[in-house]
Amino acid sequence: MIEVAVFARGENQKLTNLLKDLSNQNKKLNIKIYSDSKEQIENYTTIYTEDKNIAEKRNIAIENCESKYLFLLDDDNRIYNNDFFDNLLDKYTKVQQYYKKAIISPIIYYKNTDTIQSA
Repeated sequence: MIEVAVFARGENQKLTNLLKDLSNQNKKLNIKIYSDSKEQIENYTTIYTEDKNIAEKRNIAIENCESKYLFLLDDDNRIYNNDFFDNLLDKYTKVQQYYKKAIISPIIYYKNTDTIQSA
């Protein structure tokens, strides 16, 4: 299963749109919302992260990850392809045989290290 960490500023229309996109995925996802608001978002694990910068929030998400795969998104991102995570895992499977570890997000590029990195 893929864990998706969504960084939000509280419940808003952009977050609602992203959560709808994620619910339409063909792959089962474990979604956790890291929010500046104490408000719990129904049907989702919501972790309060006020007074943290984005790097600290991402580190908290990494530390709390319960899955083999973690994908980081901001509340203003959108995912329009329902096979997005299937395609992502397919790409990871193809590159993992050549590298010790891979970090994959919507765009993959090669950097001259033993790690694939993304932008």
